[in-house]
Amino acid sequence: MTQIGLPFDWPADEDQSDFIVTPSNATAVRHLDHWGSWPVRASLLVGPRKSGKSLLARIFAARSGGAIIDDAETKPEADIFHAWNIAQETRVPLLNVAQQAPPIWQVKLPDLSSRLTATPIIE
Repeated sequence: MTQIGLPFDWPADEDQSDFIVTPSNATAVRHLDHWGSWPVRASLLVGPRKSGKSLLARIFAARSGGAIIDDAETKPEADIFHAWNIAQETRVPLLNVAQQAPPIWQVKLPDLSSRLTATPIIE
């Protein structure tokens, strides 16, 4: 079986017209749409590669003015820790994007681990 390439621009734009809400992502979309009611000003969006996480994150950032850390599990833990604290101080939301959530994403920095424990995880 061969796959036919379709003439879509990539990467898709940050407007939500390029994102199709389905039952598999509706909970994540709803959570990101209501960032003002998050218990902390950070969330962790997890899912497999090529599942639309980065596009959804860019839409979130464009709509909320928030910050994104994509591939968060590969970034220095100190950077994520400081970004989390800045999000709380400034009240500007932070969305960490990763393939897996802690504890699978093994966080070594105790202060970051405790903050991620308080952070909502959406898939």
